Amino acid sequence: MTGIRLLIVDDVTRVRQDLSSLLSLYCEVEIVGEAANGLEAIQQAEALQPHVILMDLEMPVLDGYQARQRADRAGVDAFIVKGAPLESLVEAILERKE
Repeated sequence: MTGIRLLIVDDVTRVRQDLSSLLSLYCEVEIVGEAANGLEAIQQAEALQPHVILMDLEMPVLDGYQARQRADRAGVDAFIVKGAPLESLVEAILERKE
């Protein structure tokens, strides 16, 4: 069974790095990419086909609200909003495992 392909989207580099480091400790989670804004997120989602996108809602260029609407049309089927405890994020991400 393959892991959960995860795309991390946040305009703060340190946040992306920290989330990537923490979430990559779970063998079921594969970090497939990172993006710094909503436009990059859409491009990455189309190219990488992640199962889950962990996206900040307030970002430059294209915010998370606008990106979510466009990504839905691109075929992405799951979004998890950051800010929850790490355990809750991991649980929600792993629920996507089929």
